[in-house]
Amino acid sequence: MNGKPVGLAIAFAVLGGCAVEQPTWVTDRPHAYCYQTADDACLADLISAHLTKTPGGPTRDEAVWKTTAVVRIAGTNEPEALRALQNDAERFACTAQGFYWEQASEAVQEAKAGRFDLALASISQIEDRDARDFSLSQLVQVSSEAKNDRALAQTLDALSKDNEGAYMDALLIRLQVLLNQGDLERSTALQNHLLDYFAKDPSTGTEPASEMVISYLSNGLKLDAKDFLAKAGSEIPGVTSADNLKLFNLVGQVIEGYYPTPDDFYQFSTDKARLNAYLVLARHYRNIGNKSMVTSMLVEASRFSQKASFKGNRTEVASSFADFLRYAK
Repeated sequence: MNGKPVGLAIAFAVLGGCAVEQPTWVTDRPHAYCYQTADDACLADLISAHLTKTPGGPTRDEAVWKTTAVVRIAGTNEPEALRALQNDAERFACTAQGFYWEQASEAVQEAKAGRFDLALASISQIEDRDARDFSLSQLVQVSSEAKNDRALAQTLDALSKDNEGAYMDALLIRLQVLLNQGDLERSTALQNHLLDYFAKDPSTGTEPASEMVISYLSNGLKLDAKDFLAKAGSEIPGVTSADNLKLFNLVGQVIEGYYPTPDDFYQFSTDKARLNAYLVLARHYRNIGNKSMVTSMLVEASRFSQKASFKGNRTEVASSFADFLRYAK
């Protein structure tokens, strides 16, 4: 052959100062997010990508507005994909949903700045119940972490009058914070109250009851977790499913210093259970301040959720990742 090899021809052209058009697979941004890191920007992109793959309708619209609020609370730039989804949601909305959720995010930002009275006053003016309940639930977390009992009591009182289900979910957050703070007396009383409520409907009580077991395990309270699991299992059978027991065992090992391996996650029977395992461990590492392992678990979770073969509810997946946005720095 008279011609030079293609690779050498390109190299000579570059060295000679000629412009060379690169293939699109070199120049285009990859359509995968959080493959090496898990900062707030890539998480926002990842969440938006999952919502883009979700069928349009009221469920997705609510998830879009909630995600938008979380992104704003975290101080993150809104991805173009998320803004496009907002436009779609507004096109078919009968009310000014975007305005209500903007009010919600602004109120939570006030609380994060320590202005709880102003935050609560702002929330009381939000006409949309979903946006109002979201902001109140966020305030439960913020006021609990700030140990502002007055603001917490006012927030829980407002939420209990507005939405019993959201109120009980907020109490799950409260339980986690109490355990983190070592307040075992109040956490025990709250545990009993929560179990009584969630046991009324075992079909929906499995997930919150499982969260309670993990809350105890993550704080090193293995005996308390075992006692609660025995009590909850008799009233909510789903909490002792095979996948849950595998997860509880893995969390118990990790809190004792075990480093999870890829094989630990292959043992779960569904994509949802496997993804949940990654995120549960990410929350544990977040709580103990191990940033490198938080990143590791989130990266593995994001890679897994973006596989072509992944089977899961994209709205739920987006919501699960959104929980980490305000902690990703």
